[in-house]
Amino acid sequence: MKGQWTVAIVVMILFGIGTTVVAVESEFDRGTRGRSASVATLQSHQPSIAGLSVGPIADQAPPTTLNSKFLKWLPSDALVTNPTVDEGKPSVASAPDGHLFVAVDELGTGRILIYHSTDNGFSWSWLISFVHGSHSRNPALAYIENYGQKWLVFVYELVTSDSSRSLQAIRVDPDDTSNWSSTTIDGGIVWTTPANELHPQITTDFPDFTGGVYFYVTYAKPSIDYYPVFFARSTDQAETWSTPENITGGSENTGLESRPEIAYCANNDDVYVAFSKPGWTGSVWAPQIWVTSNVNYGATGAWGTPVQVTTSDRNDSDPAIAAAWDSNTIVVLNTTDYGAPDNDVQVSYSTDGGANWDWWGSMPGWTYEGESHVDVAASHVASGRFHAVYRHNLPNPDGGDVWYSWANFDSPTAWSNPVDVDQGSTVSGYDYYPRPAIGINPSLPPANEAAIAWTSYAGPFYDVYFDSPSLIFADGFESGDQSEWSSVVP
Repeated sequence: MKGQWTVAIVVMILFGIGTTVVAVESEFDRGTRGRSASVATLQSHQPSIAGLSVGPIADQAPPTTLNSKFLKWLPSDALVTNPTVDEGKPSVASAPDGHLFVAVDELGTGRILIYHSTDNGFSWSWLISFVHGSHSRNPALAYIENYGQKWLVFVYELVTSDSSRSLQAIRVDPDDTSNWSSTTIDGGIVWTTPANELHPQITTDFPDFTGGVYFYVTYAKPSIDYYPVFFARSTDQAETWSTPENITGGSENTGLESRPEIAYCANNDDVYVAFSKPGWTGSVWAPQIWVTSNVNYGATGAWGTPVQVTTSDRNDSDPAIAAAWDSNTIVVLNTTDYGAPDNDVQVSYSTDGGANWDWWGSMPGWTYEGESHVDVAASHVASGRFHAVYRHNLPNPDGGDVWYSWANFDSPTAWSNPVDVDQGSTVSGYDYYPRPAIGINPSLPPANEAAIAWTSYAGPFYDVYFDSPSLIFADGFESGDQSEWSSVVP
């Protein structure tokens, strides 16, 4: 069982032209594990966490409705973001009723914006935006429902004027965006190489739990000659966070960022983190993929020794990880370097909760042009699917495609041939903008639930687009199965 809690929050929020004070008090019986009440006071421009401001603010608001008139190429590419500014680096989350959310980084301005859709991703509206410090970047988004409460929680990097970082979390009620709060997970991170970033990731144990839901966060930060992986959790709906714990399992030197990813397994209640660090391949030391797990809901001190998953003589990096809903099957996908531009997305898997791992090989349809920057998600139902999305490279540095593939939970080595999701071959190749994001739409069956967002550059701005195997258009037509990808003109 997971405990009991009481929380009182006083939030001062700059809302347009005035200051509104919102008080929220809630009490829930959660069993044997408890904590005392706490009070957090925040204000949008001079709060305890300085410099945080929140929309809706008139000069921040993008168009509030983005619909079919903004669609580019074919209707399958639904524009999520404001077409008059640069936005990218999407993260996808969803509610059980199919309410979809995408968080993006407004590139260069320091804002994080959240958009949402209530029609399976065909049209998108701006929900709220946040500004914190000199720059906020790399949002990672999660959604929960806890004893009837709804929370969107996103973690992000706060960059200060001296380029130091801190890891922040904001929670907001999607039905009442005046109800929000902010906390610091890891503060005062000294930075020496501005190009490197924390790249935080977040997951939850919802909907496995619908009360007493926990949040789990992982990220990497620079140390001497390596990038240790850290973990923190929240047991009170992102109001407070545990002291970050180094879970790297060793300080092997490397110039490669570890870029951790995280997953929760509903079948065994374990938390898994995958990351890159040097490993012995049998002949050389090279960057490899490692996985560590926690058997006690992410509790401090319960992390196991990391297991080396790959043994390629070539560099393995940028992992993604997901867990089946109804078994202990875990999949890890990563980029393997065969010499630029020839990268492949490769698959490793475990059917016993990470005790033993097997390497399967490259995803079907691999090319010498190269595939990379993979993300993966899993159904929230038994007999579901793993869904993978990644970038297929094209000769133009700012030209590429989004490819999608899937595998059944009980067949983690039987991935489908890739489907080219985007319609314009303009998927960004700049920095880490090429990484697409994938979530699921739980209101749809596994064949239609994949929810994909990516950064595109067709000029003059970076934009975020969305697609799904089952977009429902205003005229009532549905696109069909995963081979058609929304080709019906509304």
